[in-house]
Amino acid sequence: MKSRLTAWMLFLLGAALIMSTLDLAYETSLYLQARGYLWSTVQLLFGLSLAVLCYLVVFSLRLRSPLAYARSLAALAALAAAMVLLRDSPAERFHFVEYGLLYLLALCAVVVDRPGWPAYLLALLPTGLAGWLDEWLQTLSPVRYFDPLDIWINLLAAALAAVVAAALFSGAPERLRPTVRGDR
Repeated sequence: MKSRLTAWMLFLLGAALIMSTLDLAYETSLYLQARGYLWSTVQLLFGLSLAVLCYLVVFSLRLRSPLAYARSLAALAALAAAMVLLRDSPAERFHFVEYGLLYLLALCAVVVDRPGWPAYLLALLPTGLAGWLDEWLQTLSPVRYFDPLDIWINLLAAALAAVVAAALFSGAPERLRPTVRGDR
C-alpha cells in the first residue's frame, strides 16, 4: 500500500515539476541562448543523463546477457535519434528527457499492481495525460503557446522510454517495483 502511494506521489511530483517550470524554463532558455550557452548547457544536461543511464546499465541493473546490452543500446540509439532528428530547438529536445523520466516514474507506479508487459502500455496513459495537461497549461502563459505537435512528441518520448525499459528489463518491469518499509 505504501509503495503504491509513494510511487504515484513521485510521478505526480515529477509532472508538477515539469509543469511548474514552464515559464521559468522558457525564460532560462532565452537567457542562455542570448549569451551563447544554450547548446553547451543542453549538451551538459544530456551528458549527465547519459552518464547516469550508463551507470545504471553497467553497474546497477546487472543485465544478464550480451543480448540484453545490445537490445538496450539499440533502444537508446532510437531514443537519441528521435531526439536529434525530430526537434531543432535544444529546449524542445529536452522534452525527450523530461517525458522519458516521467514515463519511468509512471511505470514504477503501475508495476505495483500490474506486473508484466501490460504495465508498459498502462504507464503510457498517465504520462500522455501529463503531456496533454502540460501543453494545455501553456495556453495560460503569456510567453508560451499550445502546440499539438508537442503532445505527440511527449507521447513519443514516453513510448521510446517504454522501448528502452522493455529492452533493459527484458519484459519484466517488476524489477522497477518500489519497496517501502511497512508494506504488507
